[in-house]
Amino acid sequence: MNKWAEWGSLKSFVKNDEITLEIERSMNQLDACCQNLQIATQLQLFSLNTQMDAARESDQLELKKMMLTMLENQEELREDMGLLLVNMDKFTEVMKTFQLVRMRLRHTNKH
Repeated sequence: MNKWAEWGSLKSFVKNDEITLEIERSMNQLDACCQNLQIATQLQLFSLNTQMDAARESDQLELKKMMLTMLENQEELREDMGLLLVNMDKFTEVMKTFQLVRMRLRHTNKH
């Protein structure tokens, strides 16, 4: 294009077909570059979407595992609480028995 700027009006007029042909060739190359850029961009977006989908699936699986673990822990906690309540009842009964024995011993020692 720089060479065209140096040409005078007459030379530009004479070489008009050559200039037109070179402009069309340049425009075609520019169009091809734009198409390649668009294709490359779409491929990159597809790749990123695929990676995001994989990461999302992985996160969902991890979350499900964590929730299952929490449910299992909750079940274990319920079982432990049930055992604790049973043991507390037994402990209370033992303490009542000790208190009764102690009261009887006191009562017996007084007489």
